[in-house]
Amino acid sequence: MHSVEKPECPHVFTAEFGRKLIEYLGEDPSPIQPNWRWRELALQYPLLRSNIEKYLETATTGDPAWAALDMARYGGSSRKWAEGVIERAQTGDPAGAAVEMVRYFGSSPEWAERVIKHAKTGDPAWAAVNMVCCFSSSRQWAEKIIEHAKTGNPAGAAVNIVCYCGSPREWAEGVIERAQTGDPAGAAVEMARYCGSSREWAEHIIENAKTGDPSWAAIEMVCYCESSREWAERVIEHARTGDPANAAVEMARHYDSSREWAEGVIEHAEIGNPAGAAVEMVIYCHSPHEWAECVIANAKIGNPAVAAYEMVRYCNASFMWAVKVIDNATIGEVDWATHQLMYYMAHQLDESKEKGGY
Repeated sequence: MHSVEKPECPHVFTAEFGRKLIEYLGEDPSPIQPNWRWRELALQYPLLRSNIEKYLETATTGDPAWAALDMARYGGSSRKWAEGVIERAQTGDPAGAAVEMVRYFGSSPEWAERVIKHAKTGDPAWAAVNMVCCFSSSRQWAEKIIEHAKTGNPAGAAVNIVCYCGSPREWAEGVIERAQTGDPAGAAVEMARYCGSSREWAEHIIENAKTGDPSWAAIEMVCYCESSREWAERVIEHARTGDPANAAVEMARHYDSSREWAEGVIEHAEIGNPAGAAVEMVIYCHSPHEWAECVIANAKIGNPAVAAYEMVRYCNASFMWAVKVIDNATIGEVDWATHQLMYYMAHQLDESKEKGGY
């Protein structure tokens, strides 16, 4: 049966993975379509259910817990089997899958709470909030889960349990201050907007965030909480996580930051997608084509291949320049950019022929 290598279980089902799995299990993968998920796979290959179940029972990558949930929902697998896979999952989001098992299959809330309590991966904090809101788990239990979460977004979960379940604001602020994962900066904005936290407190959280997207949080503080433009610019300049280049574009477009300042942030960005930001600066802020082409050609992060295609399509950049950038690109969606560029140029050629240009 196993004439090919066993594929790794992905976090999100793809048609490519589905074909490899079905081929690994010894069947014809040709019916699989690009938009398929676990549901379609289970419906197409009902006789392979037991083999797929065995595969998921031993999966050590991706998200076997959610795959087991989908097999139970669409492939005829038993609730007991799915619960077993979810309980043992060491990767993916078993806590979130446990919540859905309660929702769709009548698994006991007590069972789900145990899964969430012991989850070392995924987002147990968010799962705990869902259990309180939807299945009457105690708020105090969920608060403990959120306080001890080492994965997911406990800061965001803390905001939601304040807004929807009445947890104290001071408690949530403490969770956000200590958060080492997720997006504490974004949570701080929400606390200032909706829960009465002070602007000064939120700004302090954003300035010191080591995870999430403090640059975007700074923009929202300007937009919704009357923080100063100068403060947001400093946050964006010093951001070491998120996408400061994209934030710089937004500041130049909507909040009166100078074009030169934004260009400087984009040129020096070491995270995010500076190439994509350079394209937007040309389109919306009239930055020079030559400047953007230089940023894109030298980009070592983000998606320079797609940016090169967009420069051709929207900014009249040279086709040959874009081909060179895409050929040299080792990151981002290179194959997609190549296909789109060739399709676009073929379409342009056809239009020229129709107008008598050739």
